[in-house]
Parts: sequence; structure tokens; C-alpha cells
Amino acid sequence: MSEQTQVQILQTAITAEVPPNAELIEIKKMVSEIIEKINSIGSEVVAFTQHVNTIKTLSIILGSIGIWRCSSCKMNVNGVCTGWRLPEDLSNSLKHLLSDDAVIQQENIYRLRIDRLSFIGAICPIYIQR
Repeated sequence: MSEQTQVQILQTAITAEVPPNAELIEIKKMVSEIIEKINSIGSEVVAFTQHVNTIKTLSIILGSIGIWRCSSCKMNVNGVCTGWRLPEDLSNSLKHLLSDDAVIQQENIYRLRIDRLSFIGAICPIYIQR
């Protein structure tokens, strides 16, 4: 057999009528399901990001309004709101949730540090202008 004939034989595509392997079909199905889940997660991430951006925007707006209201509130004494008396358990929860300096204890009374939590001024129902 000549070298040219050997090259032609090697270049000839080999085909066979083999029934599809059940395992391969199952793997292909699983891969398709994974791709669908990834695509749906991508959509959920986009929606979640939009919600986070909305919350960030509201936080900025509330912070700005709160700074103004806190600075002009009669009950703001050196950055501490004297209008609210917090129970100890709520005070501890706020410290844990927000920060250790979110609440201060003055004369055994727990009070909000509105110089640290200015957004509270935006929604405070007992605001009194100076």
C-alpha cells in the first residue's frame, strides 16, 4: 500500500450507526437544566441589585433629610435625642444591629445618638423645631 493511500485512509471520516448512550443523554439534560438555573439566577441578581440601589438611594435621601431635622430639633442635645427613652433590650439590639455607638446611656436612660443615626430624624414622629 502506498503512502498516499495510507494518508487517504487516515483522512477518511469514520462514521458508525451507534444508538445514543442513555448516560450521555442524561448528562446533556442535566447540563441544560444547570444552564437554565444559572440564567434564572442571573435574572434574580439583576432584580436584587435594582432593589439594593433603590434602598441605597432612599438611605441617602433619608440621611440628608435627617441631618437637617436633627440639627434643627429641640430635643437634640449634643447629638443625643432626649425625646426617646429606650428599653435596655432594644438598646442592646440596636447596638448589635447598627453599631456600638448608636445608643448611649445617660443617667441610666438609654438614648439614640442621632449624630450617628441621622436617618432617624427624617422619620421621627416627635420632631420639634427649635
